[in-house]
Amino acid sequence: MADDSLIETTSPQSKRVSRAQGVYGSACQHQLAIIMSMSFVFIDDLNNGSCISLLGNNRSTVPVR
Repeated sequence: MADDSLIETTSPQSKRVSRAQGVYGSACQHQLAIIMSMSFVFIDDLNNGSCISLLGNNRSTVPVR
């Protein structure tokens, strides 16, 4: 499970603009792979309440991904 803040810059004092919330787990019996489902919920003034959701497979043993 993931529930992380997304901020404007790398500074710990940076403004929080979104939250990344989702789950990930093992996705394959024959190779190392992860399936992820993440939602990015925006909380800044301009985009407050908007969200985007992503679903993807990350094959961890592939050199370029």
